[in-house]
Amino acid sequence: MRIDVIVPVLNEEACIGGQLQSLSSVDGLHEVIVVDGGSTNGTVDLVKTAPDVRLVFARRGRRLATFFSSFMPMFICPKTRHAGSAKSSRTRR
Repeated sequence: MRIDVIVPVLNEEACIGGQLQSLSSVDGLHEVIVVDGGSTNGTVDLVKTAPDVRLVFARRGRRLATFFSSFMPMFICPKTRHAGSAKSSRTRR
């Protein structure tokens, strides 16, 4: 199984190093993508030193779902094995 992890961050300097280190021990981990939303502390510098981590940037205040829908038109939901649009509506209860 291939596992990709997306980690949204904003001023997470105090904990991002430990989080990325923990993720590195996950079996089947294929890729870690850190999305920075405009950090003003040392978050970005720490992420840049982490091996095998891709860093991308979103404008500050931009909603994460909007950011991902701009470059990832499809997603796969492993629980239902259903492909759908990243802009699909939420299930109502």
